[in-house]
Amino acid sequence: MIQELESRLLSPEHRFNGQYLLPRVVNNITQEQIVAIYETYKDDMNVSLDVFKAEILRWKMRWASTVLPALNI
Repeated sequence: MIQELESRLLSPEHRFNGQYLLPRVVNNITQEQIVAIYETYKDDMNVSLDVFKAEILRWKMRWASTVLPALNI
């Protein structure tokens, strides 16, 4: 059981790149991260890489024009 937890939680997984789609950080996403996210989730999406990249650009523009409240952590 510990080995399974280590393999699931401690190994670097591309699925964690999805956090770069969050509004606070989407403007910092790299092309490599976009491709990694696409490759990880392409079976769940019915779009090409070019369409996915265009959607990321649309999100960037949308969130760039929105002021997000500061986090008090």
